[in-house]
Amino acid sequence: MTTFVDTSVLLTGHEASDQDPVVVVVRSAHGMLREGLGESESANFQQEFANQYSEKNWPKIFDLLLGNTIVIFKRLAVEDGNVESVARISKTAEGYFDVVLSILSKMESVEEVVERIETFINSVIDSEPKSVASVQSLKLRLLKTLLTVLSPRVQLRVTVVHGLCRFGQENPKFKSAVFALVKDTSKWIDEFEWEVSNEEKFQLYQEIVAIAESSQKIEYMRKQLECAPAANKAALAHAVEIEILNHPGYFDFASLSNSVDPQIQKCVSIYVSGSYKEMASFVASVEGSKNFAGVDLPTVLEKMRIVSIQAMATGKTRLSISAIASELAVDDPLPIIVKAMQAGLVYGAINGVEGVVEIHAVKPRSKSVNEWASVQAKLNKIVQRYHE
Repeated sequence: MTTFVDTSVLLTGHEASDQDPVVVVVRSAHGMLREGLGESESANFQQEFANQYSEKNWPKIFDLLLGNTIVIFKRLAVEDGNVESVARISKTAEGYFDVVLSILSKMESVEEVVERIETFINSVIDSEPKSVASVQSLKLRLLKTLLTVLSPRVQLRVTVVHGLCRFGQENPKFKSAVFALVKDTSKWIDEFEWEVSNEEKFQLYQEIVAIAESSQKIEYMRKQLECAPAANKAALAHAVEIEILNHPGYFDFASLSNSVDPQIQKCVSIYVSGSYKEMASFVASVEGSKNFAGVDLPTVLEKMRIVSIQAMATGKTRLSISAIASELAVDDPLPIIVKAMQAGLVYGAINGVEGVVEIHAVKPRSKSVNEWASVQAKLNKIVQRYHE
C-alpha cells in the first residue's frame, strides 16, 4: 500500500536529505514544472513523486520524472530566442535529466535498465517540439550524456548509437555532431568483443553511413561491405566504388582495382598510370553508360587533373607551371596544384617568380595511403629539423 507523504515536507528537505540529487533536482525544477503542468497537475506530480520516493521505487521514479520531458521541452521552446532564459532553462533541464539517468544505477535488474534506456531515447527524440533549435540542441546533449554515462565496454551503447543515428537522420544540421559521437562504433565492437551479429552490424553501419560525410562515409560503407549478406555484396560494392569516384578529395584507388566492372577498372588504371588526356577520352566514351550511372564525370576529370600533377612531378625537382597548364588544358593550374599538395600527392612549394613548382617529394602512385603517411611523417620531421 502506498504511503502518503506530505509533499511540502519532502520538498523542503525536512524528511529527505538535501544532499540527495533526486530530491534536489525535483525541488530546483519545481517552478519550471509548475508553469508547464499547471497548479493541479503539478501538485499531483509532486504528491506522486513523494509517494514513490518514500518507497524508493526507482523504476517508477524514473518513469515519473521522464514523463515531464515534453513539458520541459515546451517550456524551453517558449523562451527560444531569449538567450538568457534559454541558457537558464537548459541548465535546469540538463540537471534534471542527469538525475533521471543517474537513477538507472539504482535499479536492480538489467531488464529494467535496458527498457528504460530505450524509453529515454524515444522520449527525447520523439517529444515535441521538433522544429525549435534550442530544443533540438538540448536533445542532442541529452543523448550524448546517455552515451557517455555508459562505459565504452558496455554493449548497451549499441542501443544509444541507433538512437543517435535516428536523431541525426531526422535533424540533418546535427549530422556532423552525431557522427563525431558514433564514429568509433566499429572500434568499440571489435575492441570490447561485443556480441553483435553480422546482420546487426550491417544495419548499424548502414545507419552510420546515413549520417557520415566525406571520406568517413566511404570508410563505413567499406565496413558495412565486410559484413553484408551475400545478396547485398555486389550492389554495395558498386555503391562504394561510385562513392569513391565521386569524392573530390579521395585518392586511394587500391580497392577499385578489384572491381568486377571493367569500365571502373579502366578508370582506375588511368588514375594510377595514365594521363589527363587519356581520362578525358575515357570519360567521353562512358557518358551515358549504364554502369557509370551516378558517377559525377566532371569530378572524375578534376581528380585526374590533380593526380596528373603527381605524375608530372615524379622524378623531378622543378616543374614548369606553364607546362602543367598545357598538359591539363587549363588557363590557371595554380588551384589544381594547391589541391594536389593539400591531398598529400605532392610535397613542395610554388615559386611564382620563376613560374615553377619546386618539388620536395611525390607520393608514389602505387603506394597506399598508409604507406605514404609514413613517408610524409618522416619528411615532416626532416623539414622541422631544417627550420629549427
